[in-house]
Amino acid sequence: EEVLIYLPSRVRLLLLSATISNGEEICSWLQENRGILAKVVRSAERPVPLEMLFLFPDGLISPLSNRRGLVPGVKKFLQAGRQRRRGSPQLNFGDIIKILRAFDLLPTMFFLKSRKDCDQALLTCYHKRQSHDQRDRLKREVKSFLLKYPHLKGHRQMAPLLDSGVGAHHAGQLPYWKILIETMMNKGYLEAIFSTSTVAAGVNFPARTVVLVQSDRFNGHDFANLTAIDLHQMTGRAGRRGKDHIGFALVVPGLHQDPQLIHELKDSPPEPLMSQIHINFSMTLNLLLSHTPLEVKDLLNRSFASFQERNSGSVLQKKWDDMLRVLRKAIPKGRCNTDDPYEVLEIIQKKSELQMETKQLKKEIRIERISGLFKDHLKPGRLFLHKNGGVYVVFHTYMEKGQMICAAHNIQKNVRMRKEKIRLRKIPHGQIRKLFNYRVDLKEDYSLQRLQQLFDAIPIEDLEGLELEVSKVKLGEGQLNDVHRRLESLPCEDCEHEKVCRKVMNKELKKILGDFRSLAYQMEGMGGGLWVSFKRHVRFLKETGFVDETDRLTGDGVWASKLRLDHPLLIAQAIRKGGFNGLSPEIMAGCIAPFVWDRVHEVEPSRESPVNLNHCEKSFRRILEHIEDIRKLKLKRGFENPPILFWPAAAIFLWAEGVSWDRLMSFIPVGEGDMTSLIVRTADHLRQVINLKETHPELTTVAEKAIELILREPVLI
Repeated sequence: EEVLIYLPSRVRLLLLSATISNGEEICSWLQENRGILAKVVRSAERPVPLEMLFLFPDGLISPLSNRRGLVPGVKKFLQAGRQRRRGSPQLNFGDIIKILRAFDLLPTMFFLKSRKDCDQALLTCYHKRQSHDQRDRLKREVKSFLLKYPHLKGHRQMAPLLDSGVGAHHAGQLPYWKILIETMMNKGYLEAIFSTSTVAAGVNFPARTVVLVQSDRFNGHDFANLTAIDLHQMTGRAGRRGKDHIGFALVVPGLHQDPQLIHELKDSPPEPLMSQIHINFSMTLNLLLSHTPLEVKDLLNRSFASFQERNSGSVLQKKWDDMLRVLRKAIPKGRCNTDDPYEVLEIIQKKSELQMETKQLKKEIRIERISGLFKDHLKPGRLFLHKNGGVYVVFHTYMEKGQMICAAHNIQKNVRMRKEKIRLRKIPHGQIRKLFNYRVDLKEDYSLQRLQQLFDAIPIEDLEGLELEVSKVKLGEGQLNDVHRRLESLPCEDCEHEKVCRKVMNKELKKILGDFRSLAYQMEGMGGGLWVSFKRHVRFLKETGFVDETDRLTGDGVWASKLRLDHPLLIAQAIRKGGFNGLSPEIMAGCIAPFVWDRVHEVEPSRESPVNLNHCEKSFRRILEHIEDIRKLKLKRGFENPPILFWPAAAIFLWAEGVSWDRLMSFIPVGEGDMTSLIVRTADHLRQVINLKETHPELTTVAEKAIELILREPVLI
C-alpha cells in the first residue's frame, strides 16, 4: 500500500489476479490516490473447464453435483452416514491412484493437511507399471539433475520417485528437491504429487486432476473450513492448458470432508481483498526518518484500510466511537488525550510504575544510609531496638545480598543453645530502629549461664539512644531527581481526575480501558486504529531512547531504522548494549538466529552435540540479559514479545562451524525445509546488520563473514 500510495502517477500499473472479487473497490482506491483513470478488466471464463467428481468407498466415481445441488447418489450416501460410522475410507493413496489411472484421470495432485501426511502417503503407493523406455527416461532426467545438485543423491524419497512415479512437495523439503519434483511433474514423468494446500497459491505445476481429502485446512492456529479462495487456488491446478479439455477435482469422503461445502464454494466468488497494512517498529522508524507524525497521519488516511472504512463503514469503528464518548464522560476534564485510550492507559501505568520506583529507591537509599550510620557502631556487644520492640545484643555482623546482617539475641528472652552454639537471629539492619549507648563485654569463653546473668543485669528501662533514630535520617535527593522529573512530566499534575485514575481504582474507568485494549487489537489493521497504533509505537520508541521529544529519530533511532526486521528493537538493544561485541562470525550467526524463528514450539536436540556449545550458549545468555529490560517493557505496554529459544542458535552455530548437513539434521529434529528457511532468513538478518557499516564497522565485518559461512550447499548452490 505504501508503494502504491507514493508511486508517481506517471508510472502505469497493471495488476493481475485470479482470485479477487473486489477489483472495482481497489480500482476506485487507486483512482482516488493517483488522480488518474483506472479500469477493471474482468474475465470469468476458465481456460480449461472444471468438473467436480466424488469417489465412493467401493472405487466408483460420479459427478459431485449439478445445478440442483449434490447428485442423488452422493446425497444418499451422505444421508446414510456411512462415512461417520466407518471413519475414513479404507482405500489408501495407492488404491486411489490405481482408480484414477483406470479412469484416465492422471496425473494428479493430492492436497493433504500436513507435511507428515504427504511423506507418509508415498509409502502407500505401488510401484508404477511403466515401460522400460519410460523408466529409463525418468532415471536419465533425474541423473542429469543430480549432476547439478549432487547433495540430493540418496534423498530418502528418491525410491518412491523412481519406482512409483510419485513425490511429496511441501515447505519441509529442501528447495532443490522441490524443484526436482516440479520439473519431473511438468515433463510428465510423475503420476501424483502430495502437497499441502499452501502450495496451491505459489507453484505452477498443473495436473489433470486434483484430489481433495478434507474441506478444512490449518490456518496457523487451528483447523477452519476452506474459503472460496482456498478452493479456487487448489482447483486452479486442475486442467493442463493445451493438454486437457477438462480439469477434474475429486472429492474423497472422510471424517473431515463436507462435500456440500465444496459444492457451495465451487461457484462462490472469492472473498474480497482486505488491507494488510500493519504498524510495527520497523515501519515506524522508517516513516519518522523522513516524515513528521502529521505527514504519517496523512499517509495512513490514504491507505486502502482507511478507504474501505470510509466507504463501507465499520461495526468496530462505531463501537470504538461509542467507547470514546464513554471515556470522555468518565474523565471530561482530563489533561491527557482522551481521543487515544492507549495513551490514557499508558500514563496510568507509567505513574504507577514511577511511584513504585520511587518507593523502592527510597527504601534502598534508606538502607544504604542506615548502613553507613550504623557501620561504626554495630560492634559485638552493642544493644539496639528492633522494630518489633525487642532489645537485642549484637554478636557479629556480615554482608548478605548487599546489606548488613546482624546476628543478635533478644536479651529479654532466655539464651538457648543449638548444636553447642548460641541460637541467634538474623536481623537486616533496615529493621533496626535505634542504637543504645550501651555495650556489654562479650567474651568467647562465657558459659551459657554467665551470658544469661550478664543479660539479666542490663538496666533496660534506663537505656539511652545514640540519637541515630531512623526517622531523623534524611534521604538523599540526587538519585530521586530523575524519577521526580519523569513524574512531573506526566499530565496528571493538578488534574482534577488524578484520584479517579490513581492505580485504576475506579471500576468504571478500569472496565472502559480494558474494553479499549481488547478492541484496539482488532482495530490496529483498520483505518481508524492505524493512527492510534502508530502513536503508541512512537511513545514506546521515545521511552526507549530511539525517538526524542520532538518526534525525531535519535542517533540510535537512525541506525536502528536500517534494521528492517520483524523485531528490530530487540536486536538494536542488544547491539547498543554491546551484546554482539567481540563475537566470532560463527557465534554471531548463531546469536542472530533466535530472532528469526517465529514459532513457539521448542525443539529438543536428539543426541549429544557434534561441537561444544558452551561459548555459543554463554553469548546467547548474555544477549538475553541485555534485552531483558526492553522485553519486559514491551509486555507492560501490550506489545508482542516473541519467545527467544536457544536451539536455533545452536543449529546455525553448528552449521557455521562446518558440521555436515546430515549430522546437523540428525542433531536438530526439524524438517529440511525449515532448517533451510532458518539459515536463509538468518543470512537476511545478517545483511541488515551489514547496513550499519557507518556506525558499527566491526560488527558488519563479522556479519559479512558469517553470511559466507552459512550460505553453502545444500542451502545455496
